[in-house]
Amino acid sequence: MATNFAGREIGPYRIIREIGKGGMSRVYLAMDTSKDREVALKIMTPEAAEDEDYVRRFQREIDIASKLDHPHILPVLDWGRDENVLFLMMPYIKRGTLNDILRTGQVMTPYQAWRMAFQISDALDYAHENGIIHRDVKPHNIMVVNDSHFSLTDFGLVKMANESSHLTQSGSVLGSPSYMSPEQARSRTIDHRSDVYSLGVVLYEALVGRLPYNSASAMEMIGQHVLARPLMPSQIAPDFPAAIEAVLLRALCKDPNARYRSAGDLARALGTVMTELPHEVQNRPLVNRDQVIGSVNLENEPVTIVLQQEPQKFPVRQWLGRLGMVLGGALGGALALMIALNALDINEEPETQISPSSVIVERTTGASNDSDSAPSQAENNDVTARDLIEETFGPKTAEPPTLARPSQTSPYNVEGVMATQTP
Repeated sequence: MATNFAGREIGPYRIIREIGKGGMSRVYLAMDTSKDREVALKIMTPEAAEDEDYVRRFQREIDIASKLDHPHILPVLDWGRDENVLFLMMPYIKRGTLNDILRTGQVMTPYQAWRMAFQISDALDYAHENGIIHRDVKPHNIMVVNDSHFSLTDFGLVKMANESSHLTQSGSVLGSPSYMSPEQARSRTIDHRSDVYSLGVVLYEALVGRLPYNSASAMEMIGQHVLARPLMPSQIAPDFPAAIEAVLLRALCKDPNARYRSAGDLARALGTVMTELPHEVQNRPLVNRDQVIGSVNLENEPVTIVLQQEPQKFPVRQWLGRLGMVLGGALGGALALMIALNALDINEEPETQISPSSVIVERTTGASNDSDSAPSQAENNDVTARDLIEETFGPKTAEPPTLARPSQTSPYNVEGVMATQTP
C-alpha cells in the first residue's frame, strides 16, 4: 500500500495533498512554513527509498536539476532528507502541465504551439550545450506557468552525452512509449536529436489533438515509433497547412540525421512557416475536436523495455563476398562483381531486435491509477509485453559537469517566485 504523506511535516514543509506521481516518487502541494508560501514537494516513495539504485538516481536528479539555471527550466530550490524521506522542493505551478490541458481536448493554435516550442527548445538547447540529454520530453513534463510561459521539468531520466548507456546484459531502454525516439526504443546510442524527436511528438499532439501513432499497448506504440509511418495530419484535417505538416514530419524522421539539427532549429522552422500563414489561421486550432475522436493516449509513465539479444548468426554470405573481392584480380572481374554485389545486398544484423518474443516489460512501481494497488518491491513484477514497467536508470554515472549560465535572466527569483514574465 502506497504511503500518503498528506498532513505530515517534513522539515519546514507541511504537506497538504498529492498533486502528481511517478514511478519512484510522489509530488505534493505543501506549505513552506518558514516563508509562508505554497511549494511543490517531490518525495521518494518509501518502497523506492529501500533500493540503493533508486536513491542514487533520485540524488542524481537533484545534482543535475539544482545546477540548471534557465528561465524555462523549473528550478529545484531545496532538497534534503528528513529521517528516511528524500525530497526536493520546486515552485508550485497552479496551472499544471501541458498534458493537463491536452487531456481536456483542447488543441493549440499555431501561434500558441510556436510560443511553447520556442521556450522549451531553448531550455533543451541549453541542456544539450551542457552535455545533458533529457530523454523524457513529453507534455507531462512541460509546466504551464501562465498563458505565455512554459517550463521544462523532471530531469529524472537524463543521460550525460559523454557517458555510456549502461545497459543490462540483455539490453534495456528507458523512456515514455508515446514520445520515445526510434533509436531510444531500439537501445541504440542516443544524442540530443532524440529529444528533438520527442519535442516533435509533443508539437504534433499539441497541434493535431492526438499522437502520431495510436495504440493502447506500450509495446505496440514503441514498435510503431521504430517501424511505422506517422499518421499525416492532413488525413485528419484535409485543410491542415502543408508547410506545418512538413515541419512535423521532418522532426519525426526515423533517421536522426534527417531531423532538425537542434530543438531550436525545429522551433525556428515552425515559426517561419507559421508567420507565412494568414493571421486568422495562426490564431485558430487547425483541427476540430470531433476529427480526433477515437484516438488512444497511454498513461505515459516511463517504462523500461528489456530487449533480449537474438542469437548472432555467422555472416557467411558477407565473408564470401569479401573473399570474392580479394580474389577478383586473379579470377576475373565478372565473378568477383557477382559475389560482391550479392554481399552488398546483405545488411548487418542490428545489435538488438525488437519482437514480441524478445521483450520483457516490467511494471512501474506506483504507476497504477489506484495508489492502493501499487506492487511492493518484493513482488515479481515481470509481466507481459502489454504492461507498463518499473522506472530504472542503471548504475550511477559520472558526476554532472559545471553548467554554463544562459544569457537570459531567470524568471524565478531566489525564492522560486515568478519575478518576470516572457512576452
